[in-house]
Amino acid sequence: MLGEDIRSSLLTEAVGAGERRKYTGIVPLRLAYSVPGAPRHPMDLVLKVKPLDSEVIIEVGKIASLVGGDVAEQYSQWRQSTGFKDTHTRELAVYRNANKPMLQVMPELYGLVEDPSREVYALLMERLGADMILTGSTRPSEDWKPHHVHAAIEGIASVHAAWLGREAELISAGWLGDIQTAHRAGLMRPLWKALVEHNSEEYPTWISARDARRLIEIIDGIPDWWPKIEQAPRTLVHGDFNPRNIGLRAMDLSLVAYDWELATLHLPQRDLVELLSFVLTPEATADAVFDLIERHRRAVGHDDSNAESWFEQYRLALWDFTTTRLQLYIMADTHQALQFLDNVVRTAMHLLTLAAEA
Repeated sequence: MLGEDIRSSLLTEAVGAGERRKYTGIVPLRLAYSVPGAPRHPMDLVLKVKPLDSEVIIEVGKIASLVGGDVAEQYSQWRQSTGFKDTHTRELAVYRNANKPMLQVMPELYGLVEDPSREVYALLMERLGADMILTGSTRPSEDWKPHHVHAAIEGIASVHAAWLGREAELISAGWLGDIQTAHRAGLMRPLWKALVEHNSEEYPTWISARDARRLIEIIDGIPDWWPKIEQAPRTLVHGDFNPRNIGLRAMDLSLVAYDWELATLHLPQRDLVELLSFVLTPEATADAVFDLIERHRRAVGHDDSNAESWFEQYRLALWDFTTTRLQLYIMADTHQALQFLDNVVRTAMHLLTLAAEA
């Protein structure tokens, strides 16, 4: 987090839990500058020093090892492919290649350092302070009112619109690093099945037997539905789009999205799915969810005559989120309690039910 309550991201926390041999984390700074004939001008900034991707992967691997069994075995095999590869270079690359819609929703950057010889990857950014609301909200489903959710959706939609359909450009440029493929997603099914089986046994109040069966069925079908993700128009997504990493400027409710280390190429609905899992509740109605999906579609500028395909891609993004990233969140909770996760899992399971009934 980059606001008044300075906290590390989950990735930095994972490395911090291990034995440190160097500093990583977020440091608040107050600097001052002056020009001849003018008074000194203070600036509140933060310095974000990133851990290497290998350090993050190792620390997550330690959690998988504590779980043991198939989870430990499968994570060991697929540790390079769970989304954490290139996290130390990706956020810097995102800033270097940011276009106008991205810069409008990102914290202002004042400098970055990338020195592989010293393993230094750092960004100097504005510190988000009193002019921000909802940064790192600990009760997102209570704090995020409909107009706040609308502002976040419309803010990130401008980024989605700017990159939609430019898959070849993003892949060939290489600055997003490792990108998931349908082929590899199919091969990784044993990992996600092992996680669902463990998590449903460990947290039966979160993932019921019925939920677990649905998730396993979705995972078994990855060879059939993941190619549809690859064939649909994709875009640059934040990849970690939830209240731990976003906020709104109080003056005009404009979005600020930070911590872009998990940015990737995916369906634009992938960011929407994660946001809704955090800011809605298990009581959300089908009409309310559909209205938010429609709001996102219109904000991206998708063709009105093909709204049905947009909802189908929302369903695919939901399947991907609930069988992969959400399962890693739950695994992490076995190591360190994540207070936000109870509502997130229950809401995500509810969204799956609504999508199945639609």
